[in-house]
Amino acid sequence: MNYRVEQEKFDKVKWYDSILVGYDRCGSYDFCAECDKTQSDPCARAMQKFNAPNNNVAENNAQEDNTQAAQKPAKKRIRIGIIRFRV
Repeated sequence: MNYRVEQEKFDKVKWYDSILVGYDRCGSYDFCAECDKTQSDPCARAMQKFNAPNNNVAENNAQEDNTQAAQKPAKKRIRIGIIRFRV
């Protein structure tokens, strides 16, 4: 795996996501639990650790999501439209 190329891809995705939400998304992804920012190309290395076959972080997160979903009642979704006016 070429960490440098993968890191550049992650940097672009994080930059775009950060612009959309209005704050820095670094540390907010699932694989960030494996991040070590002292290494070069931390996102690429964290993703490799996260996807390793012996890693249970993804399974634990999925189990937590399932238990939380079972405990919470279903929320009603409201769709909000945007009206644009020409000036």
